[in-house]
Amino acid sequence: MPALNGHPVFLPERLRRWLAVGVLALAASFTLDCGTSPEAHAERVRRARLGRPAPGAGSIVTYGPGGFCNVKPGVRVDPHVIFDRFPGSFGLGPDDRMVVYDSVIDNLGIEPMVHYRFQQYHQGLVVENAVAIVHAKQGLAVSVNGDLRRGIEKLPRRRVSEPVALNAAMKAAGARIRPWEVDSIRRRPGVDSEMIARPSGVLVVIRPSDLGMSESDRHVVAWKFLIIPYPSYDPREVYIDATTGKVISNRSTIIVN
Repeated sequence: MPALNGHPVFLPERLRRWLAVGVLALAASFTLDCGTSPEAHAERVRRARLGRPAPGAGSIVTYGPGGFCNVKPGVRVDPHVIFDRFPGSFGLGPDDRMVVYDSVIDNLGIEPMVHYRFQQYHQGLVVENAVAIVHAKQGLAVSVNGDLRRGIEKLPRRRVSEPVALNAAMKAAGARIRPWEVDSIRRRPGVDSEMIARPSGVLVVIRPSDLGMSESDRHVVAWKFLIIPYPSYDPREVYIDATTGKVISNRSTIIVN
């Protein structure tokens, strides 16, 4: 429930849905390379290594204002399979896959819409911060916006195992105690078992510049951990390079307003 100065704020259902849809569209409207100016597009090309897909009969989208790709008139495509059927229109390669994981029904306009949120995968791994939204009317895709990672370079070989990466993540987070291995902690009355459980690493594809830790736009494979040091319980999100074992990022997940 939303809160203001610690007090709950009650919003009408219609307003909550409008805000959800608005935030959903705004959050992903910046970098799908459906650019609004030559300068902005040039910068995106530089950062992404690959810009707009080459124009031609194979492309089903045109580039509009506000960061949106509009599906060409006459093209009828189910929003669930738009990336599978037309990957070239969005600069996706054979190692890329888009998977829908959420949808929002929008009844606020003249004509109802559904907004489908897709996560990008590369070689079977989640690509961090790579989410696209497909907007549909009457079961057909009409536009797309979001942030897709095009032309991901050949990923370096993974040499660091999950246990080794965990050791590095624990050290980076300042977690000296492994509470899941200490009987006296595990058996303590009232202890939250989830807070003291062994962290599990997840392999992801990440661009270090997205985390503000490097200017490099080259993607790497990293082990991602949520470390909750005991007994401070200050949760930290830690990324460990799966090739070198070095810490890419170590940041608190606590947001202080």
